[in-house]
Amino acid sequence: MVKLARKLCDPVGVTVNVERMDVSDYAFLEQGIFIERKDAASDLASSLKNGRLTGQALAMSELPHPFLIISGKLDWYRQMKYSSGMTVESYVGLLASLNTKYGNLRCFAVDNDSQFIKAVLAIQKHIGKGTKEFTIERFAHTLNRSNPSVGAYYALTGVGEKKAVELSGLMDYGDFIRCCVKGVGCAQDELVRRGGKKSLVNASTIKCLLEMGFEQ
Repeated sequence: MVKLARKLCDPVGVTVNVERMDVSDYAFLEQGIFIERKDAASDLASSLKNGRLTGQALAMSELPHPFLIISGKLDWYRQMKYSSGMTVESYVGLLASLNTKYGNLRCFAVDNDSQFIKAVLAIQKHIGKGTKEFTIERFAHTLNRSNPSVGAYYALTGVGEKKAVELSGLMDYGDFIRCCVKGVGCAQDELVRRGGKKSLVNASTIKCLLEMGFEQ
């Protein structure tokens, strides 16, 4: 993201800095603009699951110009319903909730990271005064964001972050779901064949998968 940010910011005279920040992933600090980015493919679902999204929204709501931008095509939300229950309807409801319940916070979505950076630059331009220094949070790219498969596993009931990493190392989430179409037991057997333990998919996760419409 830093490389892309510099590529798009340099031509318009915006300096990109990378440093540690307590709130948000991106900011124009002098202008009081703070932006939290959520990746549609993984980070959004896991943030909803562990409650982090609510805490972040509350923390940002008191800032001068807070924004939460979801990056990812709508197709991702259709795919995520298999792991988190998120549908297009619930996604629209989430946007409405974020835009009405958290003070100054404004939330919208873009299709990709290039659009994200362009949206951030447009926000800076419209708000106006201050130096053109765009700050990126030093640790903004979490494991779930860098590996969508980990985030997708983590959104399943009964799967913690450590187990999500282990599962993703054994089998990409997309392959796992394709195995589940043949039966959850088939997916478990494939994990074992690849060196994992059958217990990686525990009773809670099996129940979640069955509720999603897969057969035992």
